[in-house]
Amino acid sequence: DVAQELPTPYHQTKFEAELLVRTATGLRYRIYRPAVVVGDSRTGEIDKIDGPYYFFGLLAKLATLPRV
Repeated sequence: DVAQELPTPYHQTKFEAELLVRTATGLRYRIYRPAVVVGDSRTGEIDKIDGPYYFFGLLAKLATLPRV
């Protein structure tokens, strides 16, 4: 978190969002940084179903399952 070069406002906002998550008390988290994230801006649907696209869709479905 020290002396990082954040060349654009986009990079700055990503850094600040991750900082909020990391410093939240009692919050369990994982931060994923895929190179490209695409999908419909309203539904999240995507044409491509391989690689990270499929993985993140699967994570969303797993999050809806009851914990045991």
